[in-house]
Amino acid sequence: MKEIEVVVNKPDSPIVLALMAYDPVIWKVKQSRRSRILAVIVGGYHTQALLGLPKDIPKIFAVHEEKESCPYFYAYKGGTGLDKAVERIHQITGKELAQLLTDPIENRFYIGSQETIDPSSLVYSSDTHIDEYLDMERPPVGQKGLDLLVKQGKIRLASRKEIDAWVDKASAKSKRYNKKILISHHIVERWTYLVLDNFELPDGLAGAHSRAFIIPEGKNLPTGPRGHNSFYLMSTGTFMGTAPECH
Repeated sequence: MKEIEVVVNKPDSPIVLALMAYDPVIWKVKQSRRSRILAVIVGGYHTQALLGLPKDIPKIFAVHEEKESCPYFYAYKGGTGLDKAVERIHQITGKELAQLLTDPIENRFYIGSQETIDPSSLVYSSDTHIDEYLDMERPPVGQKGLDLLVKQGKIRLASRKEIDAWVDKASAKSKRYNKKILISHHIVERWTYLVLDNFELPDGLAGAHSRAFIIPEGKNLPTGPRGHNSFYLMSTGTFMGTAPECH
């Protein structure tokens, strides 16, 4: 996980701090002695950890990967993502977002004046430890999760011959009229896996991270979050889901 430091220097100006990121981040929050953080909201797609604050400060997590009850959000530029983040922050706090910082200085965000900070006076609580966020039994997500399934013999990359076999099966109906007619498809070889055994799909396979899976006859569809993945059934020559885009 990437570590990002946040330094709060807002003497006598109570704030609600909102931290958000798509990638997994360990947020390390320090504050000057007269600063007052009322609460912290942490939004994101992948796992987020929050360190440096006393346990009595209220904290709300809205993280997709953690299956939090609070709907997740994150944003780092203008657009619908930021609109959603601003709306969620308003729903939680009843306040409008006052400032959005997107460019850290040497991997550090400063809330308030940077020039008047005495580094030796910054407060960093040890109430929370990173071990509270790390679950060694949690399966890896995204491509790392797929790589583990390959090692376990549950899936492997499909060959061009296997992809063509599905295309041929799917084209059987149209080929009755013209043997040269094949269905249009978007199966990308380097992103397509052949299912060898039962398995659960890892989290994080959405959007540009989605993948395709060929399901041989007699094999089951994987369980777990379907995301934006595509599933090509050899038994019927059909597919389920949305084919991945080419990049």
